[in-house]
Amino acid sequence: MSDMNDPDGEIFRSSARKVGLQVSLLSGGMIIAGALLASGAMWWKATINPEPDPGAHYLVVAFEPLDLVIAAVIVGIGVVVLAGIAATWFTTRATAPLAEALTRQRNFVADASHELRTPLSVLHARIQQLKALTSNDPQLQPVVADLRQDSQELINIVDDLLTLAAAPQNYDAHTPLSPILTKVAEEQGVIAAQRAITVECSPIEASVTIPEVAVHRCLTALVSNAISHSPEHSTVQIDTERHGATIKIFVRDQGEGITGISPERVFERFARGTGGNDASHGIGLALVRDTVLRGGGSIDIESTGPTGTTFLLTMKEA
Repeated sequence: MSDMNDPDGEIFRSSARKVGLQVSLLSGGMIIAGALLASGAMWWKATINPEPDPGAHYLVVAFEPLDLVIAAVIVGIGVVVLAGIAATWFTTRATAPLAEALTRQRNFVADASHELRTPLSVLHARIQQLKALTSNDPQLQPVVADLRQDSQELINIVDDLLTLAAAPQNYDAHTPLSPILTKVAEEQGVIAAQRAITVECSPIEASVTIPEVAVHRCLTALVSNAISHSPEHSTVQIDTERHGATIKIFVRDQGEGITGISPERVFERFARGTGGNDASHGIGLALVRDTVLRGGGSIDIESTGPTGTTFLLTMKEA
C-alpha cells in the first residue's frame, strides 16, 4: 500500500511498476513467440511420415498441436508474471534512494524558505516605516524605495522557492476563471499605470481544473512578465477563448520580443533574456509551466518578434 504522505516515493514506485509491466510484456511476448515457433516446428515434423525401419524399435509419444500451443501460452503467462514482479522489485529498490534524496531536497528548501520568510517580512515592514519617517527627505527617499523593492524581491524569491518545494499533486478543482482574470488585470493594471501601460482583459465565463491560487499565480506571472517587457504608453492584452474541452488564454505585449535567449529556454528555471524593466530572478515562468503541466495544460510562446510577444496558456475546462 502506497504512503499518501510520500508523493515523491509514489512517483518512483509508479515508474517502477511501469518498467515492470514493460519488461514483462516484452519478455513474455518473446517467450510466447518462441514457444509457438517451436510448436509449429514440432507439428510440421510430426506430419512427415518416413518409412519405418523394420529392424528398429520406436517409442511413440503423441502430441496434439493444440495441446502444445496451450502449454506454450500457459508457460508464457507464468514467465510474464514472474518477470514483471522481478523487474518491479529490482526497479523499486534501485529508485528508492532517488526518492529519499528528492524528499530531503524538498524538505531542506521548504525549511530554509520558511525560516527566511518571517525575518524578510519584518525587514520589509520596517522599510515601510522608514519610508514614512523619511518622506520629507528627498535624498533618502530613492534609497528607501530601492531597499523596499529589493526586500519585496527577496520575499518573492522565497515564495517561489516554497512553491517549487511543494510536492506534486493532482488538480481536480472547479475554478471560475472570469473573476481571476478581472482581478489580475486590476492588480497588475495599478503597477502598469506607473509606466503609462494599459492592461486590457476580455474574459469569458468558464471554469478550469486548476485551483484558484495556482491560476492566480500563473496569470500574475504572465501579465507581470508582459508589463516588464512593454514600452511606455503601450497595451498588454489578455484574451480568452474556448476550444473544445480546453480554455486558451493569450497574454500579448507590444515589446521588442524575446532577445538574449532562445524562446524555447524561457521556461527553464533561472533562464533570463535581455531587456525588461524588473529584476526578475527567472523562476516565474518555470513555475507557470510546472503548474499548468501538473493540471493537464500547457504553456507556449505563440509568437515573438519586434512588435511583441504572445504567450498561450492552455488549461482543461472543468
